[in-house]
Amino acid sequence: MANIKSAKKRAKQSEKRRVINISRRSSIKTSVKKLLGAIEASDPAEKIKALFNDVQAKLARAKSKKLIHANTASRKISRLAKRVSAKPALTKSVSAKGTSAKRVSAKGTSAKRASAKGASAKGASSSKASKK
Repeated sequence: MANIKSAKKRAKQSEKRRVINISRRSSIKTSVKKLLGAIEASDPAEKIKALFNDVQAKLARAKSKKLIHANTASRKISRLAKRVSAKPALTKSVSAKGTSAKRVSAKGTSAKRASAKGASAKGASSSKASKK
């Protein structure tokens, strides 16, 4: 055990955080299992949508608290969304929040950058030719 007062305080705080983190991880796992069970049992679309939103919120909270890595949360949400949307009745009602918009904008910006690079390269070569 630590002898310094601040080290004792950190040890207490670490123990409290550890217990909270265990609880959150367990809650996420339980929510995911409930969602997958509802999908397998072909529950009503409203129930599956509510469970999916609950899982998504818990994963986002865990990501913001650095309980799980951001990419891990995104990957889990994506895979669950794919499973949920595989059901015919749910294709229009549930999707991952904003993922398609982000991908489109990312491609749009890279396309703009590529065209800008191409234009600057062409401009540079033409300016060299005019100097000669």
